[in-house]
Amino acid sequence: MPFYHDPYEKRAEFMEFLKNNREATGLSKRDFANLIGINPPTYFNWEKGNNFPRYKSQYTIEQVVEMVREKTKECLVSQRMEGGAD
Repeated sequence: MPFYHDPYEKRAEFMEFLKNNREATGLSKRDFANLIGINPPTYFNWEKGNNFPRYKSQYTIEQVVEMVREKTKECLVSQRMEGGAD
């Protein structure tokens, strides 16, 4: 499902997406923000719904979604590999 540049229509969906991916990794908000390369206070505001990536901002929603998907997958693969080494 694509994300659009409408901060009012898609805000809850975007917040849930961020939170679900972060929780899947088991990382704190700060660590997850650092993992995906976003300033932690910016990430905190996105996940809380206090702010939203805007069309003219550094990142579009689509770019953030792709970064989150990629980094979450990498983190989960890494965690599995570390867990399998025991």
